[in-house]
Amino acid sequence: MPKGNMTKAKIADAAKVLFVIKGYTATSIEDIRVEAGVSKGLAYYHFKNKEEIYLYCLNNETQHVLHKWQSYISQNDMTATEKLYSLSHYFIPADQSNLVRSIPEFIESTNKGDTREKTLRDLMQQVIDPEKELINQIIHQGVSTGEFKRSLATEDLAAILYSCLTSFSFMTLLGYSEDEAKNFYKRFLDTILQGLSE
Repeated sequence: MPKGNMTKAKIADAAKVLFVIKGYTATSIEDIRVEAGVSKGLAYYHFKNKEEIYLYCLNNETQHVLHKWQSYISQNDMTATEKLYSLSHYFIPADQSNLVRSIPEFIESTNKGDTREKTLRDLMQQVIDPEKELINQIIHQGVSTGEFKRSLATEDLAAILYSCLTSFSFMTLLGYSEDEAKNFYKRFLDTILQGLSE
């Protein structure tokens, strides 16, 4: 890995730790710079602001989860229904180092106006859209194999399932165990799948 990329990764790793421990709002670029052990100039050379660092870290985490998911399904011959049930293992982690938990705080703290719109658009493109597309592909598989109705509005359904699935992931913040959250998701899917099948 080139030295510049190593420095950028070092900054991102330090930032992720701080965002998880302190939260998005309480973490400053100065905190990140000190934690990473880099100069202020170097920190700003790689990232123009804290939002950019956060989105970079979140995108890395999203890509890691998607890579693990692709690796998992490539080793297992699964129906679309089985894949939908399996998603809970990737989207409902009890891992306390998970950056996703700070997304609501990040959204709340973004500036108003054009900056906010751009930040939310970046969040959609880098994190939400790839994960939602994963679910969309599973639904398309189910439609093509006859598991699910052919008349489904797949993109709308993918957005609904994604929203529900990510909501279940936040249940661990409310005191539910990971197993309880996964069980709620399973019960939710049991109900939804009745309406998806022919």
